[in-house]
Amino acid sequence: MEFYEGGEMSGLDDLLLLSSEAAIVALCGVLVYVSMRAYRRNRSKSMLAMSIGFTVILVGSLIEESIVEILGYQLILAHALENSVVAVGLLILVYSIYGVRE
Repeated sequence: MEFYEGGEMSGLDDLLLLSSEAAIVALCGVLVYVSMRAYRRNRSKSMLAMSIGFTVILVGSLIEESIVEILGYQLILAHALENSVVAVGLLILVYSIYGVRE
């Protein structure tokens, strides 16, 4: 995997990238769990939409590494796809806050 400047990643770069991805996945997982628990408790449509939004963000954060490593796509294309999926998840979160009618 190469950075945008064309240089190779060092071991420290790999460690930082993987640890930040792991933190995002862990935090999104907690948010999905908490919002699903709130949905089950209250049967609130906004909580269901919120958990769907966090799940989409979680999937989006996992896409980049998977596409680059498994499918061999360029990093910039994978990053653009990741950002698009995360943006959709954020739109779902906005909808869960402002758009859901109970």
